[in-house]
Amino acid sequence: MSAICTGSMLIPTLLWFREPPLPDSGKSLGRVLAEALLVLRDLRFMTMIAIYSGFWIIYFQQNGTVLWYLRDHVDMSAVNRLVNAALERSGFTTPSSSTAST
Repeated sequence: MSAICTGSMLIPTLLWFREPPLPDSGKSLGRVLAEALLVLRDLRFMTMIAIYSGFWIIYFQQNGTVLWYLRDHVDMSAVNRLVNAALERSGFTTPSSSTAST
């Protein structure tokens, strides 16, 4: 359903959307590089970038290698049995279709 809706939105976009004209920039390459250096010298901005980057590194670490560690070094069979039993009681699965995997 999502692919159908996305595809249906693509058709009018391809038929009627036109890219707006870009404003003419009169800045030289040297001026653009000087302004980029001005931003990179801002200690508060660079600190914010470092903190923000650190957050995303930790986030992806948690959702990547922590799960690998759990899969390889922690016995999750008790948790699997508990979740499967709760699903069976709630009617989401049938007893014959659920299997406790390790």
